[in-house]
Order: sequence, then C-alpha cells, then structure tokens
Amino acid sequence: MQRLTLSYDPEDGWHGELTAAVQSGGFAGRSAAWFSIGELRAFSDKLGAFPITSGEEPALGGGFWKNDDELDQTHLSIRIEPAGPRGKLRVKVALATPSWDLGRSDQHSVQAQFPVNYADLGTFQQDFSSLLNGEAQEAVLEATPT
Repeated sequence: MQRLTLSYDPEDGWHGELTAAVQSGGFAGRSAAWFSIGELRAFSDKLGAFPITSGEEPALGGGFWKNDDELDQTHLSIRIEPAGPRGKLRVKVALATPSWDLGRSDQHSVQAQFPVNYADLGTFQQDFSSLLNGEAQEAVLEATPT
C-alpha cells in the first residue's frame, strides 16, 4: 500500500494543525505541524496544475522555524514532483517528531516516496479542499495499483 492520509484540526479561522500519516511498502510514519489556512489553500491550488513542472511543484513544509523563511526542524514535508518524461508524478513525504533536545537525539523520522498519476492527484485535491472546508475528516492520496 502506498498512501498519504491528511487530517486537519483548525485552531481558529486562520490556523490549524495538519496531521499526516504515510505508508509506503514497509515504511510508515505519522507527524503533525501547524499551518495557516492560506498556506494550505495555496498548496491545494497548486495540486491542480497541469503539467506540474520542476520549480513549480506543490510543496508544503512545517515544523520549528529559525526565521520566517527557514525551517530549523521539519516535522511535516510533502512534495509532488515530476517523475520522468511520460507525465508520471512522485510524492515525497518526510515526517519527524519534534525534538526539544538541541542534539536531536530524541527525534524519530521517516521518509517515503511513491508514484502517482494526475487522476490520483485530482481526487486528492478534491478531498483536501473538502477537508479544509470542514466537509471531510481526511484527505487521502493513494497510488493507483499498476
């Protein structure tokens, strides 16, 4: 099974916690990070791009920030990128637990990637939009079996 599952718990009308769970082959992980609703909607909009090109990939990253534009610890990262010349896509997910230890000896992490197609991504975009609008409990991006 190759699947990314997202859930969203809004704190208010502007921010909330996004939780991600990934399963890919024998790897699995779960983590969460806080995002503004604007960041999440911008990610959702980019999911509808066709074609997805290098440099314009839908990407989302959250965790502990050093400053406004540099993550110190990434707890949740999702990137959808081109994977070859025939319109295939690859989902890359990195998840990690927060570390309060400066040496990060207490941090656990998992990275996974799996292929998807534009139809898979279109379904996920609809689910993610419904999740953000409070109309669904989760959004799932699952690779179509080949």
